Amino acid sequence: MIVHVDDDRTTVTVQAPDVLTDLRVSAPDGDGWQAALGPLGELDGDHVWLDVDELRSRADTGDPAWADGFAAMVQYAAGAGWLDTTGRRVRAHVEVRPGG
Repeated sequence: MIVHVDDDRTTVTVQAPDVLTDLRVSAPDGDGWQAALGPLGELDGDHVWLDVDELRSRADTGDPAWADGFAAMVQYAAGAGWLDTTGRRVRAHVEVRPGG
């Protein structure tokens, strides 16, 4: 699952929502894209803390199997130490796209 910040730095979409084994943020090179995340996330160094509920609502495919897979992804992240202390945010690596 990729949280994609478009090159315009204002539009955020969730791409490949069925890929629940690879969570990352794809952002254009440079500054100014962080505000586009809005309630979805907050930049912290080279990672973004993503709100789990907001991510679920944006990525949900409507398939009950997807919901189970998403829950398993969050549980895996918790075991790996990638949830914050509240359990409401998951840590995702930022992949910077050159030339954005």
